[in-house]
Amino acid sequence: MLGGFYLVLRRVLRCPSGLAFALAMVTSAAAFASYHHVGPFGEPWVVRTFLFRFAAGLLLGLVFALRGLGVVVYLHAIYDVLLDLKTAGWPGFGP
Repeated sequence: MLGGFYLVLRRVLRCPSGLAFALAMVTSAAAFASYHHVGPFGEPWVVRTFLFRFAAGLLLGLVFALRGLGVVVYLHAIYDVLLDLKTAGWPGFGP
């Protein structure tokens, strides 16, 4: 999504590179955060949760721009596994 937004902003709308990257980052991070709150399995809307995911979307977008999609996929997967371990109450993963 980040790459697509960037290309549209640069090639179709002729935005400068820095502006296109910033707008693509913010837009894709907002979409990433919003996606977790839609549909029958979406979480209830909570501003704190949305902002956390928005920040995570910005971080993952930056990693994507610097390192590529594979690293982002692995980071997200590792986060999901750690969160599942914490939720399951595994020792060393949570209070």
